[in-house]
Amino acid sequence: MPVYLTNRVPSPLNSNKTPFQILYKTSPNISLIKVFGFLCYALTLESHHHKCDPRTRHRIFLGFQNGTKGYLVFDIDNNVVIVSRHVLFSEIQFPFQQHSFLT
Repeated sequence: MPVYLTNRVPSPLNSNKTPFQILYKTSPNISLIKVFGFLCYALTLESHHHKCDPRTRHRIFLGFQNGTKGYLVFDIDNNVVIVSRHVLFSEIQFPFQQHSFLT
């Protein structure tokens, strides 16, 4: 992932263009870049669940899994790190945030 980010950051050596812009002659899509540590909701794929059980659980986004299309997420309830491909992101809530820097 570090190379992915490096290729999408402007450099003063390249006239404030990204390496991606120089190579492909277009601006990079940065919508896939997510913030570490925010709240997300990952789909639960349990085989023995009741129809009234929740379909998602509160998780913490940790990063990306190398070699897969899944996201690394921390399950708050079970204290387990899992890989999930079906995730909804809530980029405004940080469950483990200690201090508020916005005030």
